[in-house]
Amino acid sequence: MRMVPGISKRDIITAFSGLRPTLAGDDFYIESSRQADHFVQVAGIQSPGLTASPAIAEMVEEILRRDGLRMQEKPGWPRVIARVERTRDRPSREVALLIEKDPAYAHIVCRCEAVSEAEVVEAIRKGHTTLDGIKYYTRAGMGRCQGGFCTYRIMQIICRETGMPLERITKHGPGSELVVGRIGGAAQSAFGGAP
Repeated sequence: MRMVPGISKRDIITAFSGLRPTLAGDDFYIESSRQADHFVQVAGIQSPGLTASPAIAEMVEEILRRDGLRMQEKPGWPRVIARVERTRDRPSREVALLIEKDPAYAHIVCRCEAVSEAEVVEAIRKGHTTLDGIKYYTRAGMGRCQGGFCTYRIMQIICRETGMPLERITKHGPGSELVVGRIGGAAQSAFGGAP
């Protein structure tokens, strides 16, 4: 706030802090483990890591092959993933037509990323039933509040569409459940209180 006085505390919805471990030197650490077979340690990936990730993946593959791991391509695995059409990227006249066909396009679930209920339902019907799966498919939860406003609504939609109870919904798979039980008929969050 002192550095940028024009920003109000009311503008901040979510804030993060923490430490990012780095390695001495300027290079990435990409090596076979000395303790576990076919395990490659990739660490110290700093600033250019995102753009370097395809080359890093190829390097890891080469290390695994050199170490004797036999790999074979999964049959039917799509080499190219189809682009997900997002409502927010479409002209307003197209969105209006979508809303005429399905009113769920008018129900915005994630305000930060302008993700509609229809898009969340589409993600679920394509097999994404974890919060992270829906996040990566639709961008719901990737915005400024980091899911603070839309998470519970997405959980409700997952329950409605799959019949799954709140207690079985996870962030990214088993062991990351968000609701741990019910007290007096109300669901209780793993973090305390109602989800």
